[in-house]
Amino acid sequence: NFRTAGRLSENIYTFTAEASDNKARFRCEASNIMSQVPLKAEVDLTVLFAPTHVTISGPSEARVGDIVPLQCSTAPSNPRAEIKWMVGGQLIKNASSRTVVSSEGGWITTSNITASVEPNKRSLVVICHGLNMQLSENVVSTHTVNILYPPSPPIISGYVEGSIIPAGSVQKLLCVSSGGNPLATLNWYKNDKKINSVIRTTDKSVSAELTILANVTDNQARYRCEAHNSATEIPLFETKTLSVHFAPETVKIHIEPEELKPNVIATLFCDSSSSNPPSKITWWRDGIPVEEI
Repeated sequence: NFRTAGRLSENIYTFTAEASDNKARFRCEASNIMSQVPLKAEVDLTVLFAPTHVTISGPSEARVGDIVPLQCSTAPSNPRAEIKWMVGGQLIKNASSRTVVSSEGGWITTSNITASVEPNKRSLVVICHGLNMQLSENVVSTHTVNILYPPSPPIISGYVEGSIIPAGSVQKLLCVSSGGNPLATLNWYKNDKKINSVIRTTDKSVSAELTILANVTDNQARYRCEAHNSATEIPLFETKTLSVHFAPETVKIHIEPEELKPNVIATLFCDSSSSNPPSKITWWRDGIPVEEI
């Protein structure tokens, strides 16, 4: 916007100040046909601006008793921003901070604190405020630390060890683990081989139901339920050993010697396949029971 009035010349430059204009140098030059060298005037700007955001860094998970390191950093601001911490709803007093010059202009403020993880809480909420006192502006960031707890040991119900399960019948086993943060992950194993189950969860517990069609391979089989989460180094478990009754699948007879002749003693052998309980073998001749020798 240039204008003249008599001997006066005026040029007005209007702009909206931004953070990038802080410490910018503006120069005005004046000359006419009589000037050998333009006359110059300069001004260095000071722009006040608040940080656009703050950033919290630190772990998102911790165990009870852990000391959690946390850091909050501001975006560039002028003048230096102040940092205020709120941890678990409590204002942290006398938190130290440091300030460095930003390559983008202004200052970056950083503050480091530690927070202890107390029992009986599922999470720890951390809030960082970045304050520019001269501009009365405030930016906020929130960080949540989930507190890890191990679950309770799993409990298997639906079968009492020593009870007899008939082969071909349906047997259900239910494994339940309560508590923990996060809730436990449950896995079933048959003789150390992982098997599928039906998982159900509530707010405070998780269950895994196993449905078995009992057969010969289940006799003396070890069914183990394991529970683990982020707070367990070694899975918690319970084991049940099943007892299944089953009949023999086959029975065979062989003769010695294979060729029989008059007055030759013959021996008959009867063998049954495995069974539980052990099979009782009886001999019959032409439909008449043969007494045991």
